[in-house]
Amino acid sequence: MIGLNSGRNGESSTRLVSVSAAVSEAMDFVARFERDFGGTRPNFVAEGFMDALQRSRNEYKLLFVYLHSPDHPDMPVFCETTLCNEDLVAFINEKFVAWGGSIRASEGFKMSNSLKASRFPFCAVVMAATNQRIALLQQEEGPKSPEELLTVLERVIEESAPVLVTARIEAEERRNNIRLREEQDAAYRAALEADQARERQRIEE
Repeated sequence: MIGLNSGRNGESSTRLVSVSAAVSEAMDFVARFERDFGGTRPNFVAEGFMDALQRSRNEYKLLFVYLHSPDHPDMPVFCETTLCNEDLVAFINEKFVAWGGSIRASEGFKMSNSLKASRFPFCAVVMAATNQRIALLQQEEGPKSPEELLTVLERVIEESAPVLVTARIEAEERRNNIRLREEQDAAYRAALEADQARERQRIEE
């Protein structure tokens, strides 16, 4: 597990950037990436990391993370031939919520520290855990062909499917239980009001 708040007990210290700053950085990253590499790309969400993580949780998906190092010599080829590969893009956009950040920006830099990125290009797959922690399921550092990265992501999805299915089922059960309680409460209130109305009518008679 990777902590996203305190640095105690050896956890990564990541004081997350303010929401407005994080959104601004995310929008800037998406705009620059599309300008440099075109529209065939992962659908990076234009929001901060924590919001993207929550989105993935709400959609019962894993979060694909790409940390962008603008000056790295392998970056242009990786982005053009791997990250923007049509098959890989289609798979990521269907199966994941995608978040990207430049290590030149505040949140991208902090996430590179939190995820202990040592080589670039850097990709990771994470999922939300508890208490603002994330579970790091996979990380890929250094150049990868689209076929190599796709194979890795397919395996991660296959291995994580039971967890995601269980989370969806449990959430549906919670919603059903809440709805059932609300229906029971409504029926009870209706019966009580009917009893009170009959009692008032009896008294009036």
